[in-house]
Amino acid sequence: MNITLPEKFSVRHLIRLVFLCLLIALPAACPLRAEARRDILGSSSDYTAILYDSSNGLPTSEANAIVQSPDGFMWIGGYSGLIRYDGSNFYRFDSSTGISSVFSLFVDSKERVWIGTNENGIACFDHGDIKVYGRVEGLKSYSIRAITEDNDGNIIIATTQGLACIQEDLQVHVIDDPLVNLEYITALQKDEGGCIYGLTLNGAVFELDSLRISAFYNPEKFGEEPVNALYSDPGSPGILYMGTAGSELLTVDGNASMKIIKRQSTGQLKNINSILKINDLLWLSATNGIGYIDGTGVFTALSDVPMHNSVGHIMEDHEGNIWFTSTRQGVLKLVPDRFTDISKLAELEQTVVNSTCINGNNLYIATDSGLIIINSKSYNNIENPLTEYLKGVRIRCIKNDSLGRVWLCTHGETGLVCFNPDDSSITSYNETNGLDAARVRAVLERRDGSMAAATGNGLFIIKDGKVSAHYGQDDGISTTEILSVEEGEDGTLYLGSDGDGIYVIKDNRVSRIGHDDGLTSEVVMRIKRDDERGLFWLITSNSIQYMKQGSGSETDLSLTAVTNFPYSNNYDIYFNGNGKAWILSSNGIYITKVEELLDNKDIEYSFYDRRSGLPYIATGNSRSFLDDKGNLYISGTTGVCRVDINTEEGNTDSVRLAIPSVELDDRTVPVKNINDPVVIPAGSRKLVINAYAITFGLSNPRISYYLEGFDDAPVVTTKQEMQPVRYTNLDGGKYVFHLNVINDETGEIEKSASIILSKETSLYESFVFWAIFMVAIIALISFVIWKHFLKMNRELLAKQEEDQLFINEIMYTFAKCIDMRDSQNRGHSFRVAIYTKMLAEKLKEKREYTDEQISEFYNIALLHDIGKLSIPDSILNKPERLNDDEYKVMKSHAAKGAEILKDVRIVEDLAIGAGCHHERMDGRGYPRGLKGDEIPEVARIIAVADTFDAMYSTRPYRKQLDLSVVLEEIKRIRGTQLDEEVVDALIALAEENKIDKKAIDAAVLEEPQLVSMPEASSSDKKGEGLSDASSEKKQKKEELAR
Repeated sequence: MNITLPEKFSVRHLIRLVFLCLLIALPAACPLRAEARRDILGSSSDYTAILYDSSNGLPTSEANAIVQSPDGFMWIGGYSGLIRYDGSNFYRFDSSTGISSVFSLFVDSKERVWIGTNENGIACFDHGDIKVYGRVEGLKSYSIRAITEDNDGNIIIATTQGLACIQEDLQVHVIDDPLVNLEYITALQKDEGGCIYGLTLNGAVFELDSLRISAFYNPEKFGEEPVNALYSDPGSPGILYMGTAGSELLTVDGNASMKIIKRQSTGQLKNINSILKINDLLWLSATNGIGYIDGTGVFTALSDVPMHNSVGHIMEDHEGNIWFTSTRQGVLKLVPDRFTDISKLAELEQTVVNSTCINGNNLYIATDSGLIIINSKSYNNIENPLTEYLKGVRIRCIKNDSLGRVWLCTHGETGLVCFNPDDSSITSYNETNGLDAARVRAVLERRDGSMAAATGNGLFIIKDGKVSAHYGQDDGISTTEILSVEEGEDGTLYLGSDGDGIYVIKDNRVSRIGHDDGLTSEVVMRIKRDDERGLFWLITSNSIQYMKQGSGSETDLSLTAVTNFPYSNNYDIYFNGNGKAWILSSNGIYITKVEELLDNKDIEYSFYDRRSGLPYIATGNSRSFLDDKGNLYISGTTGVCRVDINTEEGNTDSVRLAIPSVELDDRTVPVKNINDPVVIPAGSRKLVINAYAITFGLSNPRISYYLEGFDDAPVVTTKQEMQPVRYTNLDGGKYVFHLNVINDETGEIEKSASIILSKETSLYESFVFWAIFMVAIIALISFVIWKHFLKMNRELLAKQEEDQLFINEIMYTFAKCIDMRDSQNRGHSFRVAIYTKMLAEKLKEKREYTDEQISEFYNIALLHDIGKLSIPDSILNKPERLNDDEYKVMKSHAAKGAEILKDVRIVEDLAIGAGCHHERMDGRGYPRGLKGDEIPEVARIIAVADTFDAMYSTRPYRKQLDLSVVLEEIKRIRGTQLDEEVVDALIALAEENKIDKKAIDAAVLEEPQLVSMPEASSSDKKGEGLSDASSEKKQKKEELAR
């Protein structure tokens, strides 16, 4: 054995190594452990034992019975009651259901779950409905020990006081036979031929056929130890296995009067409680543990499981997992696990593993405190000079070279260690022989056989047993902490640094690839060459990238980040023979197609973590070993595990989808038939859909769900994260809830389940309701708008009336001023205004005058002589006739009146009445000489009223003329001086005796009246309320209207 040691290697070390040399042969002399655990679950995978007790879901750490219903649920019975398990959560049924202290369970051909209690009879769970049978229903005993079903569909019940059955009428019937009436019956078994076998507490066996006892065998027939368990061989009708209260298993032929065919030992197992055949193994549970007998008759006790006390029932679920119950320890599940826990098999203490490597039959394990070597088949621990040499040394990487030697990268004075298993020689490269680095992080064998060591002081090359080259700061490597090294096909070296990107060494020249060149992070933990795809894979501190060589220089490289990968804190990447990448990350392992990584679009993946059976999460920046057969030895945070990455493992085929019930406002409604709609009452506000993806394996399949008619897109989750789905305030209508299993590789739906939900339409959701509602809303809005505008209209009318009254008062005042100036013709302006109004009203229908126009005519007429204010009193009030000059001055009042009123806009045509009332139809009038239709209508009406009043009232120069004389004169000038229609209207008024001169004079002399506005319509008067002042004004207007 040749050992090359550093100069600082102590004599104490040498003595210890010499002593260990004497022990080199010891591993071969030591007895080996079994090479591997038997394939007991019918698959090529290893298995994991999971114990459920009060610490992880079960209400108490005891269980009496276990069954699985066709929908996938696992039902567990214990003294605490009935529990349902969906693979993620345990649900305990409240004792108010009548179910408590469960001792036995059975699922019949109609998928009903029968629950035998210890003290409350038997219950039937039929798709959510529970019916309990006790003494009132016909049972002789409340304590139910076993349940089965015969070929006619009768439920056979074993009690502590004989047998009973529940037939198709769902009524209890006692199986009356003196042989069993008082017997405490502990077990019932039906064979493939339909014969039912029973077992009593004292070990007697009987046969039941057509609800009658056809045979009865006393306990003495089977030996000294009483029979404690009974099981019929599923492949051989009539063949029974009987476990005794001792340590013996009997094989009995039921077709030959219970002839004992074989007796065999169950080893240390004593008091057999249950027997079940799975594949070619006959499983046994006993008071002190679990074991199995294989097809050759060899018994094996299962010693590496956490259940070993008071083990009862055994069952196999739809996925091949095996379940055991214990009245003291809960429920145990044996489940296939593709990961083999090597640390557990080798009985290693928990420790951080930095690197693994297989050399020959030995597994080398690098830790922070030294080297562990175990036999990869027997899992025996091996100690040799190398383990002694590296005791207490931190080892970061282990690699084989092409000569079969093992290279170990260490921290401290040991440096880079080369171990030759053939002669156990050890060579250390460190400061003493040219490798000046306190930390060696990684090592790579180059194509020329030299070794490239990545260290904390750059890169060292070892060739022919010597350090031949060093690349450090002097060569352009500014950050000398190198984490990874890889070689290209042309010998170019690529160095991943701790913060400065990638250094490229070609032809002894160093170049650099950094962030500006496409690196997402300049901390490059791993560089791996992929010869199949002609590229390099990069694991940086925040992403996965790949790098391809361009056609130019060594730095002509294209870098692509796989941005759609779901996780960023990754450690390493490995490739199997099926085109898939295994990516070790800080939260588990991702498995995806390499093609999808390169496409960087929709990346489908499988994921394993501790809940999926992965014993250990990979250590950060560790190195795991992949052998030629695809076995990956993972360096974990507390140990080592192995997995075959070439073996495909589907995780969705066995998943069962179930939607057993929905909750409507906290009221549970069972879904008895998925084809029948679940009716949701119109008033329901909250809907909870209890949806389950049931698998009891370690996989964690992806699940999607959505409510058709409500959800825009499916919600994607996992089986482990699946929760009841909640909706609130759904509209009335039809919905379909879809529950899907998604294939990890394709992203497609692999299996699906659905239920139909029909929510009754509320009154407010019907078309008629909304039609009426909209009409009501429109009517209400219209009413509000109408009331608003009515109020505004009333206010406007009131304002208009006030304004009009103000206008009338102004007109009245001016008219009064005119009469005060023209004292000899007092009341003339008011009488002309009254006559004008009377004439306009007479012409109203013919000329289509409005009330507003007639009111305006009245006001215009009031001021028709306003120009007289400019006439001197000597002329205006002259008692005699005027001479020509005076008359000429007097005639100017018309033009001056128009001039005075021309800028007044408050009343339309006000100036016209003053300026044109002396125009004549024949054009001989003044001041403008207008004729015919050139004269405005209001002026023509005023002209008739003015002419009539001039003759029909007393003037200084003459007395009032008789009405007939006046009318004759009016008729005479009809058409020449006055408008014919207006004259005709005057004559008509006279003929109708509507011209009451005395009344008019009296009214004018007492108090000239103000004209009123046209009366509002009746609809405008409704609800009208005026102030006292407005009422008084209104009264004056009404008097004027009279």
